[in-house]
Amino acid sequence: MKHSRFNGIYPLPSTKIEEVTADGGHYSGRVSGHYEILPKGLQRVLNSALSLLGIVITFPLMVMIYAALRIECREPALVVRVVRPPSMPPVTVLKFRVRKAGSPRRISKVGQFLADTGLDRLPYLFSVLNGDLSFFGNASSSPRSIGHFRTSRAEVPLSLYASVFKRTLDVALVILAGPMILIVVGTLYLVVRADGGSGFFGQRRVGRGGKEFLCWKIRTMQVNAAQMLEEHLQSNPDAAREWEENRKLADDPRITKIGKILRKTSLDEFPQFWNVLRGDMSIVGPRPVPADELLKYEEKDVFYKAVRPGITGLWQVSGRNEISYEERVTLDLTYTTSISFLGDMKIILKTIDSMLKRTGG
Repeated sequence: MKHSRFNGIYPLPSTKIEEVTADGGHYSGRVSGHYEILPKGLQRVLNSALSLLGIVITFPLMVMIYAALRIECREPALVVRVVRPPSMPPVTVLKFRVRKAGSPRRISKVGQFLADTGLDRLPYLFSVLNGDLSFFGNASSSPRSIGHFRTSRAEVPLSLYASVFKRTLDVALVILAGPMILIVVGTLYLVVRADGGSGFFGQRRVGRGGKEFLCWKIRTMQVNAAQMLEEHLQSNPDAAREWEENRKLADDPRITKIGKILRKTSLDEFPQFWNVLRGDMSIVGPRPVPADELLKYEEKDVFYKAVRPGITGLWQVSGRNEISYEERVTLDLTYTTSISFLGDMKIILKTIDSMLKRTGG
């Protein structure tokens, strides 16, 4: 990988990667050799305190830098990069833009100053506050040495809302709707448990920065769903082709009667508000996918990994099952590069309308 500061050659540390299997696919999400200096709980408290202190102290300076970049570049001043540090899982880094968009991508005057002084990395404080980076642990996990990380060549521009305040809005909405969510999830759990199976269903999904997490739903399928799917695809070539193309079946024999209602109303996805509260997901974002399915995104996966996947999103309110898989990927990319507060509110309102009209899953 080339980099201007090293005469065209970027020194990359060699790292032994352990393959993590998820739903039949391989995903490099964990690396050997990680160690910790402080207990995780204490690290989290100190990280939050130090990053908050740093943000308070440097916030006026960050606002001035943001304004200067917006004036000079006339495009989002903050960008997100997915980076892979030595002996650490992939992480997401928020930093100031130093280059103008276009081809060739020339460094701006303000960007040159920021790169020379290291001030382009001030937004790392938000990554620390978000839990993506740490002041402690391996030396490689410190923001000061992030320049030696293996990074994606793609820079995903995000607005100040998308980079900072979107997470705050997510948590606030979940807390406000908390009592209603608990009542709905508790009732559905008891109803679904009536057939003797589990009330919840969890599946591994790829989140921001390529980190995998357990995505929760109310169970909508038969207890022996995996066996039923295998038998159905073997005996039905048309269904096998449909599954290969869309990872979904229009007439899925695994879905229970109550499951069909839950999917139509999208009520089966209510447990994912727990994932939002944990920071695995956002209320609005790309559709969460497993590691083997993310391979279909090819080079576009950097846009997917730049943000948290969402309970709802542009795909869900743009035709859902009536559009092709390629169109889904394009919609995810479109959303990631145009995140805004008004856009999120519009998607949320459209989702509520779809739930009331029962035009979901």
